[in-house]
Amino acid sequence: MPKSRPEPAESSSGLRRITSKGQITIPSTVRRRYNITTHTKLQFIPQSSGFIVVPAAEGAFKELAGSASKHWTVREMLNRLDQLRKENV
Repeated sequence: MPKSRPEPAESSSGLRRITSKGQITIPSTVRRRYNITTHTKLQFIPQSSGFIVVPAAEGAFKELAGSASKHWTVREMLNRLDQLRKENV
């Protein structure tokens, strides 16, 4: 009966080594399950015992920062904010 080679601990347990460039390989099963592609942005969320890695939300709020300046001047934006504040009082 031929001996089967045991799988390396890295592939069976999900452990990965960081390269000298700070890179890791995400297992293909994880990439498929969470639809992680070459252009997916990942977010590292600090926790008390380590961190969690999650795919960043599409169209994250931070990406919108500064986008209004394409349509309005600073003065127009400040006037609109004043109007909104008065409406919500």
